[in-house]
Parts: sequence; C-alpha cells; structure tokens
Amino acid sequence: NNTAITSVTIPDSVTSIGASAFKDAQGLTTLTIGNGVTTIGERAFQAAHVLTTLTIGNSVTTIGERAFENAFRLTALIIPDSVVTIGSNAFIFSPLTSLTLGNQLTTIDSQAFYRNQLRSVTLPASLTTLGREVFENSPIVDVNFLGNAPAIVHPDAFFGIGTGAKANVAYNATGFPANGSTWNILIVSYGSAPAGDSNSTTANVITPKVAKTADVVFNLKNKKYLSKNAMKTKLSKNKTFKRNPKDLYKYSIFGTSKKTCAIQGNYVTSLKKTGTCDLYATRTTTKGVKYKYWVQINYTK
Repeated sequence: NNTAITSVTIPDSVTSIGASAFKDAQGLTTLTIGNGVTTIGERAFQAAHVLTTLTIGNSVTTIGERAFENAFRLTALIIPDSVVTIGSNAFIFSPLTSLTLGNQLTTIDSQAFYRNQLRSVTLPASLTTLGREVFENSPIVDVNFLGNAPAIVHPDAFFGIGTGAKANVAYNATGFPANGSTWNILIVSYGSAPAGDSNSTTANVITPKVAKTADVVFNLKNKKYLSKNAMKTKLSKNKTFKRNPKDLYKYSIFGTSKKTCAIQGNYVTSLKKTGTCDLYATRTTTKGVKYKYWVQINYTK
C-alpha cells in the first residue's frame, strides 16, 4: 500500500520476492528486478497501475499468480530465457503491444495475458502447457509456434482472440492436424520447407499467404430472404465463442452488394434474382468487446 514509491531496483543479492511484497504500489512507474531473483511471488506487484518500464532479471524461473495484475500502462514486455512458469492472471489487463517469451518457458497458466493489444504472438518450442483463455479479449490473429504442438492445451486456451486466427507452424512440426484444419480454435497453416532441405529437424516458420474468405456462407436457391437469426445461429456454430443471448449483433452491407441486397427489419432481402451479398456482422459482448465477421449470401435460381 505504499503509493509514494515511483521507482524500485531489486539488487542481485535478493533471491526471492514474497507474496504481495509491493502490492498496491500504485505510483510505481519503473521496476528493475536483479539477476539473483529466482521467484516473483503471487500478487507481488499487483495493482502497479502506472508501471511502464519493467526489467526482469535473467535468473527468474517463476512469475507467480497475479504478480503484475492491473499494470494498466505496461505495453512492452520481455520474459527472459530463465523463466519456466508464468502463473495465472500474471499480466492480466496489461495492454501489451510487444511481447517476447523466453526459450525455456514451459507453462503459461490461465488468463496470464488477458486483454492485451497484441496482433501476433510467438510461442517457444519449449512450451508444454497452455491454460484456459491465456490471451482472451485480445486482437491476436497470428499465433506462431516455434516447435511442436504443446502437450497440454486447454480447449479454451485461445478463446476470445481475433476472428480467423491462425496457428503458423513449421513444415515439420508434429501434433497439429492437416493444413487448413481447426486446432483449438486456430486455423493451422504450415510453413514451407527450406530449399534443399533433407528432412532436417530445424523449425523454419514461413507463413504462407492465405486469401481471406467469408466467415460463413449461405447459398440460397430460389429464395429471397435470410433472417438475422439464421446468420447469428450459423456464426455461433462456426465460431468458437460461447453463445450468449445478451451479446448484441448489428449487420451492415458493404461494397457493391448494396445493389444486390438490403436489410429490412430482421431479414436480408435479395434485390436481384442472382448475385452475391456481402455484409458485416458486428458482435458486441456484455464486456464491450467487439468482433466483426464477414457473412456472404449467394443467390441462385
């Protein structure tokens, strides 16, 4: 509860930071953790609301549960190679735009990086365990795996990240399904083997270019109307988010489709006998998070 502290340097002589040691140091902006520390206890720096600069020493192996919860201004983070475990909610609510994970990391527990601002994240080959909703409510669309599929992945590990997010994996990675398949919400995309490769075990992640496609497609024959409820139902089945009747959906037609179809009440109506109608369905959750989906309707006789 010391709100006057603005800067802390932990010397190399310190080997452990206990639970709640600097909890509610709400004026702390700069923190340097020395190279002798091996353990950062749970809630050690919880509610460091204005922390902007964090340097973690290269001897830390464990970052405890909720250790840096509510670091609302922390946008860049480097996890050193020494870290093995990141506890649940460790960096929850940090608006990270840059994240580097060390090459000995084995475990990331539930909601460790909840509600960040990352567009992509790279997971080390050492990773074996991913907890529930690790990156929930973040705009991540690319998850790059430097090794094989982790042995333990919670079914909701990637719940709530960007629409159509990809698992970019090396051409020779194991544990993932076929290219284009869905694996734990992510769409698997294999990289290409390097020129002249002779079945080496080196992981070369080369992300192929993939053409964007609609999230859901309706093919209507001799039918002019499609209900908003039908679109919502199909989106709910195709996407991995949990259906919630309180979520709000709004629909808007885009591009040249305005000449092909129109929204009338609870229906999308065809203005022509044949053609394609493209529209966006925007879902707003009860927490205020927005997701946009591409819906395509093809009209034929």
